[in-house]
Amino acid sequence: MTGYLPAKYNKAWFVILLIYTTIIFCCFYVPRLFILNTAAETEEALRTLLLSFIISFVVCLFGYLGKRFIFSFTTIGVIAGLIAMIYTYTRKTGWEDLIGPIMFLELTLIGFALGLVLEIVFYMIRKNKRYR
Repeated sequence: MTGYLPAKYNKAWFVILLIYTTIIFCCFYVPRLFILNTAAETEEALRTLLLSFIISFVVCLFGYLGKRFIFSFTTIGVIAGLIAMIYTYTRKTGWEDLIGPIMFLELTLIGFALGLVLEIVFYMIRKNKRYR
């Protein structure tokens, strides 16, 4: 399942961190400009870049440490969250500018939690096999 990822402690994770940050920033900020028609502000762009970097750093740190399920499932959560956020932006309910980012963060955290649970389960299975 995770054969496409670099090895544990590989320096390629730093490149993935930069790419991941850029993709999240673009997918998070650009729809706000074009779908919600908000004005581009430097302060908001910097905050969005910081949020993108924090999410990317946490996800790539777990990938760097060899926790591939956390990386993979959080990435799936990020993708689902970005899709849900953009879909919410297209719905003109009046709350889309607030609900969209909340849905993104919620789905990202769900993906992270699923990956964490899988890592724990597989750790317990491996640990149990050693003692048999």
